[in-house]
Amino acid sequence: MNWKNEEGYRELFNAYYNVLCNYAFKILKNDMDAEDVVIEVFVHFWSNKESINIEEGKLKSYLFSSVKNKAFGLIRSGKIRETHEQHYSDILKAKSDDSSLNEDLFLFREALKRSVRQLSPKSKEVYLLRTQNGLTFEEIADKLGINRRTAENHMAAAVKKLRLLVKDTLKLFEQ
Repeated sequence: MNWKNEEGYRELFNAYYNVLCNYAFKILKNDMDAEDVVIEVFVHFWSNKESINIEEGKLKSYLFSSVKNKAFGLIRSGKIRETHEQHYSDILKAKSDDSSLNEDLFLFREALKRSVRQLSPKSKEVYLLRTQNGLTFEEIADKLGINRRTAENHMAAAVKKLRLLVKDTLKLFEQ
């Protein structure tokens, strides 16, 4: 993706805006501040596109690092309530080696959440009952008034579709 032209930038923005807002929210604990930080990063990114040189495969890290730095700058400036000071110091204590893994895990979780929304209603219901509630297929079948084999088939279909959807979504973030 060539993010230095308008179409590529729009594609980049659409691919990363929501996950970056969620990432900023985890730091700032405020939706409006999180959105402001992400918008500022994207505006800076576009305004300075000619002078920004990013190695291939480092775009995702650049965006996440920019959002993190901007969010911490907001905290340091005192514009964020003092209740975030402990949260801020805990994050700073985290090893920098873990940041790439944390970003990847965060992206995977977001991709999975988005993908679950695309499942058929029955497959989604079976998947959530199994994964979030820990119900057995027998319990799911009883709860939904279907037979056990049907519940298993819905789960298999859900897992198969989720693998494809998550794989496709994560391809966007490998840049």
